[in-house]
Amino acid sequence: EPIFKRIINEFKKDTTLSMIGVRLLDVEGKNNSSFKYDFKYSVASRQIIKIFNQKGIFCEKKMYIEGADMFLRKSDFFQAGMFDENIFMYYEEADLSRRLRGMKGEHHIKFIGDLHLIHLENGSTPNSLVAIKTEIASCKYFSKKYGLSARKKLVADYRYMKFKNCIYKRLKKIEPYKEQLNIYREELLKIQ
Repeated sequence: EPIFKRIINEFKKDTTLSMIGVRLLDVEGKNNSSFKYDFKYSVASRQIIKIFNQKGIFCEKKMYIEGADMFLRKSDFFQAGMFDENIFMYYEEADLSRRLRGMKGEHHIKFIGDLHLIHLENGSTPNSLVAIKTEIASCKYFSKKYGLSARKKLVADYRYMKFKNCIYKRLKKIEPYKEQLNIYREELLKIQ
C-alpha cells in the first residue's frame, strides 16, 4: 500500500516527531511484531507485548519500534548520534529510541497501526546459534551502557525459551530450543 506520502505528511505535520513505526505483517497478511518493550525482566512481558502488537497499543516511553518498520527524521537521527556501531543487530532500535527520547526539546515516537508493511521475517537474519550469541552480546553491551542487569534479562529470556521448549517437548516430542538453552546457560554462568 502507498505509505510513504502519509509518513512524510506526518513528519511535516508534527515537527516534534522523530520516529514513526507502522504495522508489520507476515507474508500471509497476519500481524507480526511491530514494536517491543525497551528492556523487561519478565517472562510474561513476551506474551503481553504480543497482545499489544495485535491491538496496536504502543507506549512511546516504554517501547521501541522494530527496525523493519522504522522511519526516522534524518536530522534527529544524526543529532541522536545515529546507530551505535558497537551494537550489531538486536537492541540497536531500543538504544536509538532511548537516545531520541533523551535529546533536548520535544522528540516523539509514534506508531501508526493502520499503515502496513509486509515483513519477510528471518529473511536476512539466520535462525541460528550465531544469531543467539549475537543477541546475547548486544544485550550485555546495552545493559552495561544503561546500567541495567544483563543477568536478569538473560534469565527471563532463558526461562521463556525453556517454557516454549517444554511445551514443544510435551506436544510434539521435540526440543527445538535445546542448543539455544545451552548457550544461555553458558552465558549465565559467565555473569554470575
